[in-house]
Amino acid sequence: LEGCPPALVLHAINILEPILTVFLGPQWRNRMPFGLGVDGGLLSHELPESVQKYFPTLLSYSDFLMSNAKGNANAGNYNYNYYSLSNLYKYLFKTPNTALGDVTSTESLIALTILVLLLRCFKRNTHPIFCSIGKRLAIQTHGEKWVK
Repeated sequence: LEGCPPALVLHAINILEPILTVFLGPQWRNRMPFGLGVDGGLLSHELPESVQKYFPTLLSYSDFLMSNAKGNANAGNYNYNYYSLSNLYKYLFKTPNTALGDVTSTESLIALTILVLLLRCFKRNTHPIFCSIGKRLAIQTHGEKWVK
């Protein structure tokens, strides 16, 4: 890690790699000006194909359900409590290491979509209320002409 550039530069390399490989070919580093791509240059560091292999595996919801089912005596039979809200609550709030920590996982994308939709619904319902409060306060402090 001593010879690595800052994380921002590594992130830029990670973004530029596929783009420059398409336009300049696999040896794009040799074509960079000012020696940026040669040994010791700022863009000379090659990143591994996937950084995910260096991170610990995160617990998915299906793995969580399977681990709970193993503790059940009726693990082989379909259990209606298997897909319950209590299991979902335990997975979301009581499990310290879930796949929700990875933004690219399916579970986190679903949770993010649900959160965005909930916030949009909340805003749609509360925006008119706060607008009317603001208009009322503006009329009281500045007069009727200011609101129009």
